Amino acid sequence: MKKIIRGGIFLLYLEIIAILTISFYKAPISQEYKGAFVKEDLLESFYRDEIDYTESFSKISGDTKENILAGVITHHFLAKDLIAEFFSEITLENVETIYIVGPDHFDTLDFEDIDVISTYLNWKTPFGNYFSDRSRIGELVEGGDIEIKDLTFRKEHSIYTLIPFAKKVFPDSKVIPLVLRSRMSLEKCFKIGSELNIENSLLIVSVDFSHHATKEIAQENDGRSIEALSSMEIEDINNITSDCRECISLLYGYVSKQDSKFELLANMTSGDFGSEDLNNLTSYIAGYYILR
Repeated sequence: MKKIIRGGIFLLYLEIIAILTISFYKAPISQEYKGAFVKEDLLESFYRDEIDYTESFSKISGDTKENILAGVITHHFLAKDLIAEFFSEITLENVETIYIVGPDHFDTLDFEDIDVISTYLNWKTPFGNYFSDRSRIGELVEGGDIEIKDLTFRKEHSIYTLIPFAKKVFPDSKVIPLVLRSRMSLEKCFKIGSELNIENSLLIVSVDFSHHATKEIAQENDGRSIEALSSMEIEDINNITSDCRECISLLYGYVSKQDSKFELLANMTSGDFGSEDLNNLTSYIAGYYILR
């Protein structure tokens, strides 16, 4: 009987210790943000060498464009000179928020009931930390348009490739990264885009176009894609050969709120940047949506 009593007292002691530990414990790397726990951790691009960026930006001619609402650019770091040119030509004042929208390359959302995701996490770049626009992201989460899923952003190159370029050109802006599930409704994508806040904002769609193509096939596909990008009609999206038609539909919704036109910056392939496999090219269409 004494053994049982001593055992009971020992268990009670352990329970008290556990309760006290839980009561006074504070997670050292987390904070609560509008009901979500945000790890005080930093996401980072796979491409971290500042020299890569400074060399690309040093080649820029200095041409600029104004009144840009949105743009389309590749996420292949092989084409970093083109990405640097794309960002450098955007001359906008008071850019507070940059949306970067890309595909779910690894299909991380296919087995979940989630269409669009973002993250509250900030980003480490060669040009300093790039902060997420937590306020606007929180509004999107509360509105039911998106959900938070940090892990996807650790390996999604459609987002992390562009982050340092955006930070360098718009150092005082904040970012809202969005990843879209493959094969989600184009109409839903358009609706989400049309509801995004465009005030003091810029939307960048991070997509590539023809894949595993010869130069001739890429040119044929890209011709149809450029026509569809210029029409800005959701009915024409299926004419686009791209890794994220859903992203382009969201883009159409975003630019639908103002009278704009598509202006082509460049149409190139990975062969223009040194790829030697001419039967396995990826094509790039870079351009802007500019207010008329």
